[in-house]
Amino acid sequence: MENRYTQDLSNGHTLEVFVGDEEVFTSSGHWLHPLFELEDFLKEHKLDTSSLSLHDSVQGRAAASLTVRLGIKRIKSNLLSSLALEVYKKAGVKIEYENLVPKITCKTEELITDSMSEEEIYNLLCQRANRPTH
Repeated sequence: MENRYTQDLSNGHTLEVFVGDEEVFTSSGHWLHPLFELEDFLKEHKLDTSSLSLHDSVQGRAAASLTVRLGIKRIKSNLLSSLALEVYKKAGVKIEYENLVPKITCKTEELITDSMSEEEIYNLLCQRANRPTH
């Protein structure tokens, strides 16, 4: 039987998060905003992030970096960039995807370099999303 997080996204959601087969968070936002919303949600709801499964519509390098930072270990993406796949493999995250592309068409994908630390990437993404850094 298929895990719920690997099933199609529903109700116009772009991101769904599960504990087992229980949906605990959804977003219909775009770009990296759903992941930042999830970060805020996780600050309020003390969940073991290693027990979470995430389904995202699109994952590039920036989204993968944020997801790894959140500590989530099981991901499904409808569209995944090769750069995101590298981030997940390096972090030991279980990743499933429907379509793999060399890179997604997003300025943020180009701004992140291999020499950047996790913290530098996070600060760049917060700046681009007009969020305070932590």
